[in-house]
Amino acid sequence: MRDESKEERIRRQFNAVCRKTIKNKAADLKKEYSRRRRREVYFEELPILEQNRICAAGSYELCDEEVFCIEGRCITGEELRAAIAKLPELKKVVINLYYFEELTDKKVGEALGLSRKSSWYHRNSGEELLRKLLGVPGHE
Repeated sequence: MRDESKEERIRRQFNAVCRKTIKNKAADLKKEYSRRRRREVYFEELPILEQNRICAAGSYELCDEEVFCIEGRCITGEELRAAIAKLPELKKVVINLYYFEELTDKKVGEALGLSRKSSWYHRNSGEELLRKLLGVPGHE
């Protein structure tokens, strides 16, 4: 039998308890994630009637009295709304999610099934198109 000090024995016991606790916590988390996966349903997999029942459509109303001044050009909320409406659908959705829902490019990409870089590209090209539609000089 090895001759070990009391402190060494206590340290080993403490390490064993810590390892066991971590292992049990990991097993609990694995079970919890498994339970969640079994209960969760993707939104796309729901029947259309159920999607419509729980869906909340966003309404992004801008106050017409509000004026945005960008690089010497003043734009009303109505002008901005009309310009956004003229954008291609994907660019419009990306810009709405980024600016009105305040999602990052990564989150916008995840929501639309795009990469972060594609989301960034569609947002930037949409912004450039908005600048042209509104007569605001672009970044050069």
